[in-house]
Amino acid sequence: HIGSVYSPAEQRIYDGIHHPGVRVVTFANVLKYDVFPLANILIDLLEIGRYGMGCPVQIEFAVNLTQQKDQPSNFYFLQIRPMISGGEAADVQLDHFEADSLLCASENAMGNGRYMNIAHIVYIKPDAFDASKTRQIAVEVGKLNSKLVQSGEKYILIGPGRWGTADPWLGVPVKWEQISNARIIVETHLEGYTVEPSQGTHFFHNLTSFQIGYFALQADSTDNHIDWNWLEQQPVIAETEHARLVKCSQPLDVRIDGRTRRGVVVKTG
Repeated sequence: HIGSVYSPAEQRIYDGIHHPGVRVVTFANVLKYDVFPLANILIDLLEIGRYGMGCPVQIEFAVNLTQQKDQPSNFYFLQIRPMISGGEAADVQLDHFEADSLLCASENAMGNGRYMNIAHIVYIKPDAFDASKTRQIAVEVGKLNSKLVQSGEKYILIGPGRWGTADPWLGVPVKWEQISNARIIVETHLEGYTVEPSQGTHFFHNLTSFQIGYFALQADSTDNHIDWNWLEQQPVIAETEHARLVKCSQPLDVRIDGRTRRGVVVKTG
C-alpha cells in the first residue's frame, strides 16, 4: 500500500512493488488511489481542530492498514495542539539591566517578547527540596496552581531540575493541568542537584503552542543566576511543605530575546 519502485534505466517511478528496481516509500496507493481515505480524514480533522481551537492545529495520528479485504483499516487520532504564532518580530532590549535588578537571568531561554502583568510566583523552596519527594511536590504545586486558576492569575514557576519529567529523580513530574496557569517556567539547579535542562520535543512544543516563556539556569554558566534572597522576602500568599506562592507588590517585567536565547526577569520597581 505504501511502496513504489524506481527504475534508474527509465528514470521513472512505478506505483506498486511488482516491477524490479529500487523500492521507495511513496504512499501512492493511499494518496493517489484511495485504498484508505487518509487525505480526506486529515482535511476534516484539521478543519474541525481549527474551528474548535480558533487557530491552525498540529495533529498526530497512526494508521493500521489491513492486508485482509474483509477487515477494515484503522485510523487512530492521538493528539492535537494549537499552532500559535506572534511576537516573533518583537525587538527586546536586555543589555541595560544591572545584575542586582534581576530576579533571574538565563542564556538558555525560549520564547520572544515581553511578558507583562505577572505578579505571582510559585517556587520550590530550596532548603526544603527533596528529590525523593518530587511526586508529592507535584501535587503541592497543583494545589497552588488551582488557587491561581480560580483567581485568573498567571504566574512564574521556578524549581530545580526538569518540570514535567517522566523520571521523578530528574525534577518535578507535574502534569500540564497542574501548571496550567504558568506563564513563565524556570528550571534551576541547586547545590548538589544539577540536571540537564528539559529536552523533550512534546514539552517544548507545548511551551511554544501556549506561548509560555522558558528559562534554563545551568550551573556551568556565569551569566545565569537567580536571587533566592529577594524571592524569599516577598509576601507569602500560600505555602505547602515544599512550595510557596508569593505575590510581588508590582508586576514583574519578563523579557526574552528569541534571537540570542537570552532572557531576564526584572524585579518589581
